Amino acid sequence: MTKNILLDTGFLIALCDPTDEQKRRENAVSLYELIEKQNVIIPWPILYETFRTKYSRKNNVLVLFEAFLKKNNVHYLDDSPYRENVYIQVIDSYNKQKKRYSMVDFVIREIIADINVKIDYLITFNQKDFQDICSIRQIEIY
Repeated sequence: MTKNILLDTGFLIALCDPTDEQKRRENAVSLYELIEKQNVIIPWPILYETFRTKYSRKNNVLVLFEAFLKKNNVHYLDDSPYRENVYIQVIDSYNKQKKRYSMVDFVIREIIADINVKIDYLITFNQKDFQDICSIRQIEIY
């Protein structure tokens, strides 16, 4: 049965940037073998964060990103339904001294919380930022 796997930025960077930390890169490569035949879901903010200036100037990394992103099992998820709420959460967390996440992490958290989006697994190198919400939705973290 095909599973839906949501990706965080760190995985894409570790998979495609040969200069990334060796252990993270090895983990990404082994995880890639597990997700190769699954539905990979990438929210647009992940792409914005991944293709920041540092990586947009590295041709060898761009070639690897492009090859991965053009695979038939990769699907892009529109983040527009979450934007306004995420913006409010970012400002609120700052003003109320709550736990702070990046705007991209808030988007991921909103997607995970959305019962209309089927997600079976989350691949991230920042498990602590998503454990609570994944536990509620019974989404495994790799």
